Amino acid sequence: MLPLKMLGLMLFSSLTYDMPTCNAIPPPEGSGNATVYVSTGADLTCTQMRDSLILDAPEIIQYGTDISANCFTTEGEFEEMTLQLGNTTCESSQPNANVSCVAPVLGSEMTAVCKIKLSDTLECSKKVEITVYKILLSVKTGDVGQADYELQCDVFSVATVQNLSVTWYKNNEECMTEACIEAGGISSMLPVNISREEISAEFRCEVQLNLGQESPQHPLVSATHNVSARYAPELRTNSSMSITLPKGGNATLLCDVEGNPPPEYRWTIDEKPQLETTEKLEITGVNSRSTYSCTATNILGNITVQIHVDVEEATTTTGPTAQPVTEAEEPENCGITLTPSVLYVKYGDPASIICSTTTKEFAKIDWENAVGTKNKTPTTVTWKVEKLEDFTVKPFCFVTLLNDNQCFKYPDITLYSK
Repeated sequence: MLPLKMLGLMLFSSLTYDMPTCNAIPPPEGSGNATVYVSTGADLTCTQMRDSLILDAPEIIQYGTDISANCFTTEGEFEEMTLQLGNTTCESSQPNANVSCVAPVLGSEMTAVCKIKLSDTLECSKKVEITVYKILLSVKTGDVGQADYELQCDVFSVATVQNLSVTWYKNNEECMTEACIEAGGISSMLPVNISREEISAEFRCEVQLNLGQESPQHPLVSATHNVSARYAPELRTNSSMSITLPKGGNATLLCDVEGNPPPEYRWTIDEKPQLETTEKLEITGVNSRSTYSCTATNILGNITVQIHVDVEEATTTTGPTAQPVTEAEEPENCGITLTPSVLYVKYGDPASIICSTTTKEFAKIDWENAVGTKNKTPTTVTWKVEKLEDFTVKPFCFVTLLNDNQCFKYPDITLYSK
C-alpha cells in the first residue's frame, strides 16, 4: 500500500497529462468565416467564449481602400484584447471595452484576428479571412486605319476572375459578346460596324464583381466612347466646280470632301502633282486656264474632284471709239463676281475671297465686314482672315457706280469645327 502523500502526487500528475490541447472549435451558424481557437493549458475552454467574443469585419474589401473592424467582448474581466488587421495591430486593456482598428488594404490577402487574453494560461481568438478585390478597367479602340472598329475592354483583378462579368452597351442597350478569361483578368472584344445611316453610336462596358451579398452592387463603368460611322470619301456639297478669276488673281481652292477615317489629299494642276496634302490649295498669280484635281483617299475608297479655273481676259478700247456705258448697259448686279462664292472653312483656318466686277465705270469697290483685312487692285478687292473664328461673320462686297447707285453680293460661308 502506497503512502497517502505519494498517492496524491500520482493523481496530480495524471490530471495534468489529461488537460486539453489547442484545437479549432467550429464556428456557430451565422458567424461567417470566423473561427474560435482554444489555448493549451486552459482551465476553461474557449467554447464558452463563442457568444462573448465578437469580431465585426467585412468579408470583402477593395484593394487600395481602408478597412475597419471592431472586436469586443461581454466578458467582464480580461487582461488584454487585441485586433490585428493585416500588419496593423490595435489593443485595449479596459474592461467592457471594444477595440476598433483601421488599416490600409495593400496586399492581395487580408486577415482580421481578434484575441482576448483572460489569464496567463487562457487566450481565445476569432479570425475572418477577407477577400480582396482590385479592378482596373480600360477600353481601347481599334486602329483608325481599319475599315471597322474593334473595342477592347480589359479588366485586371486581384479577386477570382471567375467572379467577374463584362457587359457591353450600345446606346444604353446590352450587346452580346464573349469574354476571354486570362491569368489575373478578363479581356472582352467587341467588333463594331456603324452603318452610314446610324452616323454614330455610344459604347461602354460595365464590370460586375459577384462575390455574394457583400460584393459591390454597383458595377464599375467605363467611359462612354462615341463611335462614328466609317465611310469612303464623298462630296460634302454639289457646289459649282468652275470659277473665273481676273488675270493675275489669287484664290483658295477647297476640296469639299468628307470621309471617316479622315481622308488624305493629293492635288494636281493639269495632271502635274503638287506638294499640298491638305483639303485646301492656295493659287496665286493665275494667268491661264487650268484644271485642278484633288483626290481624297481613305481605307474605304477614294474620290477625285476637279475644279476648272478660267481667266478673264482684260478688254481694251481706243479713246476716240470708246462709248460711254449707260445704266441700261450695266451688267446685272454691277457684274460682281465672288471667288469662291461658296466657302467651307474649318474653325481657326485662314479664309479669303476675291471680289471683282465687270463694270467699266465705277467709283468704288470694297468689302464691308466685321473681321479680316482687305487687299485692293483697280478692279478687285480681296477679303482675308488669318484665323476665322467668328461663326456669325457675314462680309459682303459692294460696288458704287458713278451715279451713286450701289450693288452688293454676299458669299456663302460655312464655318465648321471637328
